[in-house]
Amino acid sequence: RREGFQLYIVVGAEWDEAYADPVRTTMVEAMKQYVSQFVDHQNVHLILEEPLVFTADEMQNPNHLRSGPDRVYTDAVLSGILAIRQRPVD
Repeated sequence: RREGFQLYIVVGAEWDEAYADPVRTTMVEAMKQYVSQFVDHQNVHLILEEPLVFTADEMQNPNHLRSGPDRVYTDAVLSGILAIRQRPVD
């Protein structure tokens, strides 16, 4: 904040089968609530408040997207950042 740079915290992509588990959904929600305490809407931002969910064939493993879906995720992240940067300054 002192240096005036922007920090973007991005919610990761989720594997649909794992995210369907209520335990995983609860963990993701808890993580978002924890991180949200640091968001100030001026320098620290949460991107993709709702995780993008992908099928098993769209992912290399439960943590990494394949080529193609990775572009969908990246586009969503960039769109979120651009939307924040285009907001009027308070």
